[in-house]
This record gives sequence, C-alpha cells and structure tokens, in this order.
Amino acid sequence: MNGIDAAMVGAVVSDTIELRTSQAGKKWSAFSVGVGEGDNRQFVGISVFSSLAFVVDLKKGDKVYIEAHSLRISEWTSRTTGEVRTGLQAVGTKVEKVGTSAIGRNKPKNLRQANDVAAVSDRASLRSA
Repeated sequence: MNGIDAAMVGAVVSDTIELRTSQAGKKWSAFSVGVGEGDNRQFVGISVFSSLAFVVDLKKGDKVYIEAHSLRISEWTSRTTGEVRTGLQAVGTKVEKVGTSAIGRNKPKNLRQANDVAAVSDRASLRSA
C-alpha cells in the first residue's frame, strides 16, 4: 500500500452519505470527517469500499473512529468557482461510531459499583486460595 496509515477520531460533516457503485460493479461510499477543534480542525475525505461501504447509517454530527491507509493531500478544481483546492483524503479500513464498541461497556457506572465488584473479586480469590 502506498501512502500513510492513520487513525483518527472526528465528527461526520457530510450532509449525506450515498452508497455508490463503480463502473466495475463494486460498492463504495464517501464522506467527510472534521478532526480536531477550532482553528486546528482539519477535514478529511474518507472513501470506503466493499462491506464498509454500507456505513450509510452514519449521519452528520456522529463521532467516529476511523483507521485508514493512503492518507494523502489531493488537489482538484472546484466545479462552482473554478479555483484549485487541496484537501486530505484517505481510504477507510475501519469505521466505527464512538461509544458503540464493546470495549469499556463493562466499566462500573459509579464508584460504589466499582467497590462492590472489587469486593466480590477479593472474596472469590480468597476462596480459591
């Protein structure tokens, strides 16, 4: 693979994400993500292919975690103004809404619950000793 591998967390800024079909019949979709805050915010165009193309359930404002390859600066001419524009683009290999993975789901909701879990764990280890 050419380009830079990257991982990022950002917010979807595309109004719509459409599932498309290439001339070769392969499914793909594209959307933009804003990464960073304030003046440091960068916009990255993400293209996804095959089974990842079905991330169309994302909507504007959703916070997402993305792993991508081929991060690069692209140049194009604006259709509306005719000016040359540049921007970051990458090919997504993993796209996941933040807060929807199984990681961290079992963490205690409060300190008392954490202490209760620790106490049960301590009793269990004492019994097995």
